[in-house]
Amino acid sequence: MQVDDLKIIRNEIDNSLKGIAKKYGGKINIGNITYEEDERGVSKFWGKLTFEDESFVDKNFIWELRKIGLLDVNAIIPFDGGKYKFVGFRKKAKKYPYLYENIDTQDKYACGREYAMKMVRSLTMSEIKDVKIEIHDFPK
Repeated sequence: MQVDDLKIIRNEIDNSLKGIAKKYGGKINIGNITYEEDERGVSKFWGKLTFEDESFVDKNFIWELRKIGLLDVNAIIPFDGGKYKFVGFRKKAKKYPYLYENIDTQDKYACGREYAMKMVRSLTMSEIKDVKIEIHDFPK
């Protein structure tokens, strides 16, 4: 097996895991694949398999959303011509810790605190009626 074959195998594994994840109501991720290669090609590979219950919401994520004024973790935010939802927070990422997703395309993005606050503050009064927010400044 060659290294390029790993990409094909990875896609097949990911597609198989989607069905299993849907069956059990969660997300399954294989993570990064590590492999050993010799003169014949790839001799073995492995990855870390994780399962995440879709109903689970991390308390740190809730706290970080509150720090930017958003009290509803399921809020859909119309912003810059699209509809977005915050989906995670990476506490080790210094520059772009907030993760958000385009609802229509399922594309995921990362942003900094100021941009996340800009998204929350862009809500108009008619959009706020269904979303719980607090608008105030926090010390840096």
